[in-house]
Amino acid sequence: MSGRQQQLLELLYYSVHSILFHRSVYTREEFDLASKYGETQYILADPQVRRFIDTFLAQVDAWIETGDITHMVMIIIAKDDGRTLERWTFDITNHENGLSITGPGGASTTTSATNGPSNDIAVPNVLRQLTAAISVLPDLPSPAIFNLQAYVASEDRNLPGSLPEQWEESTDTYPFGEDVEIQQSMLRGVKTQGREINLLLTSLDD
Repeated sequence: MSGRQQQLLELLYYSVHSILFHRSVYTREEFDLASKYGETQYILADPQVRRFIDTFLAQVDAWIETGDITHMVMIIIAKDDGRTLERWTFDITNHENGLSITGPGGASTTTSATNGPSNDIAVPNVLRQLTAAISVLPDLPSPAIFNLQAYVASEDRNLPGSLPEQWEESTDTYPFGEDVEIQQSMLRGVKTQGREINLLLTSLDD
């Protein structure tokens, strides 16, 4: 795995754990502390859940490498009735030539891989944006659980990479209820040579 791809995977890894921590899906006591990028990161301690996340991201990594994945979604779900409370969508784009830098307004430019901030700076900046975005959200209305989904563009039923046994194809997109108001926030992501990840938060507008 290249250093650039490793940093993209680390962004996904620390984002998932950070969301679980800051949205109080698990209690503070259920997290370990780790020093990364010169800051404290919160990593869920439960070995079974960590294994689920690690296994999921290992497959995502394989699909990033082949260019088959289009986005990864983390869904926060009400534990009592299964309502979708939040969707964190990581859009994953592959570019063959240079970097396509897309801002919240949708405008894009193309530049060479040698331009722009280092990913050593970009990844912690995204994590800080994520924390800042969470800080203005209301508390979740009820105890919650989470799920992870990966969307791939390949039409081949035998997708690249061997799927773990516990994986299954799903048609459930976890939509929000028709009678609820939602809001969306775009966070600037990370760009490397050939790949880009941007983050879109969709949450209830209470």
